[in-house]
Amino acid sequence: MLQADTVQNFDAGGTAYDLAQNNVNPAPAIVAGGPTGNFLRLAAASAAQNVNTIAFTKSDAGTYKLITADFDLRITGQADGMGFALLDTFTWGQAGAIAVQGQFYQEPNIAASLGVGFDVFSNVEDGDLNANHVSIHFNGTKLQDFDAGTVNLKSGQWIHAKIIVRPGGGYWTSVSFSPRMAERL
Repeated sequence: MLQADTVQNFDAGGTAYDLAQNNVNPAPAIVAGGPTGNFLRLAAASAAQNVNTIAFTKSDAGTYKLITADFDLRITGQADGMGFALLDTFTWGQAGAIAVQGQFYQEPNIAASLGVGFDVFSNVEDGDLNANHVSIHFNGTKLQDFDAGTVNLKSGQWIHAKIIVRPGGGYWTSVSFSPRMAERL
């Protein structure tokens, strides 16, 4: 079985990445105080219209039958949410930040890519389900919204997210998330 690891905990070495500052200050920064040590702050709680990004370099060549993304997130302030995208490296390249027209915010509608949005604002123009939902996007189109249920995405608390993708004859995608419990810290 082919295995590749893209790992970064922002405390020690890991997979190479590029940070991109888009729109307004402050720039993304590595800061102390995450659930397991340092964390990446993409946008400050007071910043409006900030769409800073992080892009990881492709770590290994090959075709994969299972892709798992495991990370912690916290949404506070004026944010509409955040987006996660798994990009097709044939289309977008194997390293560096991408220039996506219109920026994707919490709606990762990117061509030749799979996206997951964590959305804490109900945007009528986007057809959002409510102000606490997760959305699945493929090849530049939002496929569906799912209510986040009892997990309040904008609680300001750390939330653990796990995205599992099984590519092939149509993607199978699973998204699970839960508040980080004190005993897990």
